[in-house]
Amino acid sequence: MGRFPIAGNQGFELWATGSLDPSTGLAQLKQEFLMFDKSGRLADHHQQYVRFALITEARFRDLCGVCGFDVAQVVGDYDGSPYDPDTSPFLIFTMRKT
Repeated sequence: MGRFPIAGNQGFELWATGSLDPSTGLAQLKQEFLMFDKSGRLADHHQQYVRFALITEARFRDLCGVCGFDVAQVVGDYDGSPYDPDTSPFLIFTMRKT
């Protein structure tokens, strides 16, 4: 998915493979995070498996409210760029407990 900067470090790479069941909207994903130090050498590696449902931004905001959270910020990529529904690869929420 790309390499992303982290303040004070070289950054990290995110790799993902997965599948989507169009009949249910459920996705299964294996994510791998490769962390690099300031010199660009691999410093750490993590992997995780996730299963999730694809929902709309409006539905996610509703669910957050039901769970007692406010949306503090929404960005469209790991670099913090603004969310654009037509071009952003991600929809990343920062939440705050109400």
